[in-house]
Amino acid sequence: MIVNVKCGQCGIILNEMPDHPILNRKPCSKCSSLARFKSVLMSDKIQLHEFVEGKKKDTTRPSKKKLSVHIQQGDQINHETGQWILKEQRIDKDKEPSWYFESTIDPMTGKVLHYCNEPLGDHVGHGSAKQKEV
Repeated sequence: MIVNVKCGQCGIILNEMPDHPILNRKPCSKCSSLARFKSVLMSDKIQLHEFVEGKKKDTTRPSKKKLSVHIQQGDQINHETGQWILKEQRIDKDKEPSWYFESTIDPMTGKVLHYCNEPLGDHVGHGSAKQKEV
């Protein structure tokens, strides 16, 4: 935050603290006015993030297998670092063979943090494909 004190009559910048008591003010060196104008400059930063998700369902399949295509793309918080990452994930069961793609990128550096592009049948032991403990 920046506070400028100017003469309220002629507008020149005065070397005076913003909280300087009124009774102790010295007249403006240019116009002798005791009037003051204080301007405050404040700034902040805002970041916008977006994330989209699309799903295609095949109603002819059983309930747990209805989802045939699942796409996610956009900004997400990395659970390990707490930082924003750019993530793209596609699961496509309509392809032959079914396919899995995932990419995560650090948007600040452009560094690829994770990349996986393989048949869905080969994508085991990760995320929801991990074996459950008995």
